[in-house]
Amino acid sequence: MKIGEKIKQKRKELGLSIKEFLKNQKNLFPKEKILSHTAFSNIENGKTAPSFTTLEMTASVFGLALFELLADTELEENFLIKRKKRHDSFYYNENAFGEVISPFHSAFRAIEMHLEPGAKTIMECSPDAPDIKYEKLIYVLSGRLKIFWNDKKHLLYFGDSLTINSSKPHYFENTHIRPCVFLVFSNPKQY
Repeated sequence: MKIGEKIKQKRKELGLSIKEFLKNQKNLFPKEKILSHTAFSNIENGKTAPSFTTLEMTASVFGLALFELLADTELEENFLIKRKKRHDSFYYNENAFGEVISPFHSAFRAIEMHLEPGAKTIMECSPDAPDIKYEKLIYVLSGRLKIFWNDKKHLLYFGDSLTINSSKPHYFENTHIRPCVFLVFSNPKQY
């Protein structure tokens, strides 16, 4: 089954119209992440492929784990992700962006981040849930990376790694003259 068909099937099983689905989405996620009626309809009808983030958000609105939404679809066994065919990317600004490099069904999210000299990400903070431990492992592939976490600064070089509790405020900055590339592994996955 195609993922768009599965999304439409699940929405109808739950008795939701597209309008009701989008309203539920607005109650759960930031405004800039919300899909339009047209975009969601195009995904259900197979006209456009959903991004990784859209699939995670859709699963959340349905009250499902991502693997449950992907079960019995063409995305269920999506292990190999070619560099030129990565399924989701996002931009903090023109000098700071990331690409999701982990498959849809994994228990964690892996992102390859790129920061040009002087670039930084926005301040982030995972939910502070008492029963869930949110963590990020950061590994520097090239360049130098300054990590601001919980009012502390850490300078990482090629090959260095740092694991943080991502429920504490944090952001990344490249204060060096060369670009910085690093990996971020988040567990559990988040938006």
